[in-house]
Amino acid sequence: MIDLHMDPAIASFGQLLGVNDRLLGKALAAVKAEDLTRRPGPGSNPLVWLVGHVVVSRNMLARVVGGGLELSWAGLFGRKSRFDVGAVYPDKDELLRALGELSAQLQVRLPALGEERLSAPGPGGLPAPDQTVRGAIAFLVYHEAYHVGQVGYVVKWLGYPGIVDG
Repeated sequence: MIDLHMDPAIASFGQLLGVNDRLLGKALAAVKAEDLTRRPGPGSNPLVWLVGHVVVSRNMLARVVGGGLELSWAGLFGRKSRFDVGAVYPDKDELLRALGELSAQLQVRLPALGEERLSAPGPGGLPAPDQTVRGAIAFLVYHEAYHVGQVGYVVKWLGYPGIVDG
């Protein structure tokens, strides 16, 4: 439920995070474990990396607003990382469980953000013109949606129904 006193942009971003959650859950529901590491091309990342990267990015967002989780496998999915065929990756249930925990944190933390916090300097280093906490939230939600789109493409490439089909 949207808090009527909440910053309207942040309320919209919160709704988009919920959309991303539903699309990822739908995308991965039928995917077999062996398909999580299949790659559309030699230099591309498979589903496990894409979803893991979304979770690590969501964790960064949660940290920006005072939450977050300790993810022992976060280094596998960080900025500029690539899929490593020799690495041990978390399974889809662990990834989705972490995403759910982060979503629960953000449902509480986002509505509590006031103008002073939203206008404070963000974490820095993000390729966005607005370097405030508000700008960091906007960029990270956009970044997440970009990768959810990639997940949709790879799921369809693997032969599963598209995430917006039917």
